[in-house]
Amino acid sequence: GTVGGGASAVEVLLAIQQHLNSLSKLSANALPEIEYHIVSGAEQVLGSHNKKVQQQYSALLNQRGVTVHHQFRVTQIERSKDLSNPEAKQLQSESGQLLELDEVIWTTAAKPAHWPAKAGLSCSNQGFITVKDTLQTLSHSNIFASGDVADMVNHPRPKAGVFAVRQGPPLAENILLALQNKPLKPFKPQQKFLSLVSTGDKYAVASRGRWALSGEWVWRWKNHIDQTFMTA
Repeated sequence: GTVGGGASAVEVLLAIQQHLNSLSKLSANALPEIEYHIVSGAEQVLGSHNKKVQQQYSALLNQRGVTVHHQFRVTQIERSKDLSNPEAKQLQSESGQLLELDEVIWTTAAKPAHWPAKAGLSCSNQGFITVKDTLQTLSHSNIFASGDVADMVNHPRPKAGVFAVRQGPPLAENILLALQNKPLKPFKPQQKFLSLVSTGDKYAVASRGRWALSGEWVWRWKNHIDQTFMTA
C-alpha cells in the first residue's frame, strides 16, 4: 500500500499493480492474490486536482480493486503483532484506526528539513524557507532558496515539480546579478499548471485549471516529457 493520496501515490500504486499483473500473466505458476491500498489523510485522492480528475481516478481505483482509506492520517507505524506475519506493518491513524499492510511505500507531501530554521533562516510555520519574489530569503539577502524547500511569500503555490523547475532560470539569473551588484529581477510563478497523471498502463489524464483530458495520446505526451527531462 501507499501512504499519501496525491499523484505520486496513485501513479506508483497503479504502476506496481500493472507490472505485477503482467508478471502473473507470464508466469507458469499462479502468483498469490495481492491487495492494493491507498492510505490518504485527505477526504479525496488527488486533492490538488479538479473534480473531473478526482472523479475519474476514484472510479478507476474502484474498477482496479484498489481500497482507498480516506481521512486516515498516519501517526504511527510499527511491526504487526500478528505472529503469523511478523514482517507486516501496522499503521495507526489520528483517530486510533489500525491497518496492517505487508509493504508500505511512503508517497506523502513534501516536508522540510529542520536545519534551515536551526541555521537562522526565515521559515514559515511549516518549516519551509520563506523567500521574496527574487528568491532571496527574507532573513538573508545573500542566500537564495527555490523548489520544494522554499515558500514564495507573495505567490504561494503547491509543491509541484513544474514550479521548482521553472524557478531554475530566474534563480541562476539573479545569482549572477547579485554577484555583479546589479538589481535583481522579481519572478512571478504561473497560477495554473499542467498536470499529467498516468494510470499504470499506457494511459494518462491531463488537467489544467478546471479542464481534463485523457487517453493514450496523453500518456505518450507525458512519457516524452518525462524521458526528455530525465536525459537532460
